[in-house]
Amino acid sequence: DSSEIDLSPPNPAITSAVINILDQDNFHSLMTERAQLLKRKCSNRRSLPAVSSKVMYAMKSKSLVWCPVYKAASTNWMHNLLHLAGKTEDEVKKIIKDHPNQPNDQGRVVAPVTSLSNIRQIAEQEDAKLLLIVRHPFDRLVSAFRDKLEQCHGPQNCTLDNNLYYKQYGKKIVTQYRNEAVMRLGEDFFAEKNYFGSPLPVMRTWRSESLPSWWEFVQYILHTSPSSYDEHWKPASLYCSVCSFPYNYILHFENIQQEEKFFAQEISASDLIHPRWENRNNEGLAKEEILNKYFNILDDDEIQALYKIYEDDFVLFGYQFEFRGLRLNV
Repeated sequence: DSSEIDLSPPNPAITSAVINILDQDNFHSLMTERAQLLKRKCSNRRSLPAVSSKVMYAMKSKSLVWCPVYKAASTNWMHNLLHLAGKTEDEVKKIIKDHPNQPNDQGRVVAPVTSLSNIRQIAEQEDAKLLLIVRHPFDRLVSAFRDKLEQCHGPQNCTLDNNLYYKQYGKKIVTQYRNEAVMRLGEDFFAEKNYFGSPLPVMRTWRSESLPSWWEFVQYILHTSPSSYDEHWKPASLYCSVCSFPYNYILHFENIQQEEKFFAQEISASDLIHPRWENRNNEGLAKEEILNKYFNILDDDEIQALYKIYEDDFVLFGYQFEFRGLRLNV
């Protein structure tokens, strides 16, 4: 009976073994292992990008330097900085109110931009905590697209006119790739019954055919220099110059609740750092299911080309991707 045959490929395999951290020693070993992987994979690089102090958040009192990887617990960590700086709940609320929808500006209230020499000074301290929170590159890319471009992204009464991401990226992407997308995917793909070309109905705001589809966004990514990407989809290895700075705490978003708890103990801040989930966008589906729906729209060549762009994020942080016979960094 053909109705019993599932013709869609199995979900992508993206996770390595589940890590269960038993104690602080165990956590130290994991951090050392990740820092060593980074060092080893960086060791044969010839040209290393300069570290940009503009993107770093430094807190001298905690010997902490953090480079945010957007779409990897970054909003939460902007708020963690406020708590680490000793702000009360009321003060935190006021800062958030003063900088609405701008978590990076909220974080800057307590960790203003500082010079590279100040950052290096902290990094050279024996107890330096040089923090990076990374996420599976393809999962992060889909998440950034769904949050910023697939639906109207902006103030509460979002329109195309007040949607910064549409004006800066979405409009150009549609102008450039819509004809090609219709030829490739068919007119019907963009019909309302198909959520205007989205694999899933959007949850937070709204979508129309004016907004780019995932396939169009991927064409834009493939034909644009990564150095000019928005920080939400710029490779983390590039944005945070990971081969040029001695990060010694590399947390994985996939296991953030556990790893963050142990990191909080490292900086004597267990009472201040709690997992808070902002920007959830998953309708209760497993991320592998969501990735399947998006990556199924791409052909193997497009997936390989995308991997080439994000290859450093896979290799330097130990991520893998298996889908339809493709085995990337496996």
